Amino acid sequence: MPNRSFLVLRLRLTTKLRLTTTRLLASFLATAIIGSFNSGFCEDDTAMTNISQSALLQPWPGPLGGVPPWNQVRTDELVPAFDFAIQKSLAEIETIATQTAPATFDNTIAALERSGKMLQRLETLFDVHASNLNVGPIPDIERAVVPKLAEYADKVTQNSPLFARIAAVYEGDEFKSLDVAQQRLVEDRYKSFVRQGARLDDGQKQRLSQINQRLARLFTDFSQNVLAEEAGHVTWISDAAQLKGLPESVVEAMAMDAESKQRKG
Repeated sequence: MPNRSFLVLRLRLTTKLRLTTTRLLASFLATAIIGSFNSGFCEDDTAMTNISQSALLQPWPGPLGGVPPWNQVRTDELVPAFDFAIQKSLAEIETIATQTAPATFDNTIAALERSGKMLQRLETLFDVHASNLNVGPIPDIERAVVPKLAEYADKVTQNSPLFARIAAVYEGDEFKSLDVAQQRLVEDRYKSFVRQGARLDDGQKQRLSQINQRLARLFTDFSQNVLAEEAGHVTWISDAAQLKGLPESVVEAMAMDAESKQRKG
């Protein structure tokens, strides 16, 4: 067999801080229907008059949390959609924090678990794009969105009335009557707030927020720089024996990629 050159595409290591099971599943779903993404990247000059009606912000149809609307993603809607979802989530948080009823597991801890669903869905959609479809306007959108999310997270954890209610549940008599899973949820929520600065004074909270937003920008720039630097990295294989065991379709695809790089496949 004559020597052939093959291009082996190098897997990019995407450095994401949060990869939940939902996002991993969404990533696989995205791969399965990758052909439908093309329409999602078509820029439309006609902006939606009401971003709240965007498909990005609607509940997903179907069982088990539904199926993300990959084919309806419009990149020009992402930033305003995040602005809308963040404001809605903050309003939900404020409602929980300022209610007059005494703090309980259901009206505080469980209520927090139920809040922010719109923003969570939007983050899932965007994280898949930023991780696996980081092309076109996505890098610039990520640079705009990540600091907004850092600011949002600080506004939640630094909400003093909200933390007071969480602490009341954690330290109150009701805690003893909760089951193991509920106690774990309360404890995790309480300690997470403490670790993220809920007990700091106003000046310290402001300084922490500045640091968090600065880190968010730096982390995003670093991630984008890594992806840009790796984009041109390839491994050339001239010995076909090294490809033994790979399906012929994969070998042929590598050969075609090699030819697109001006190397004989």
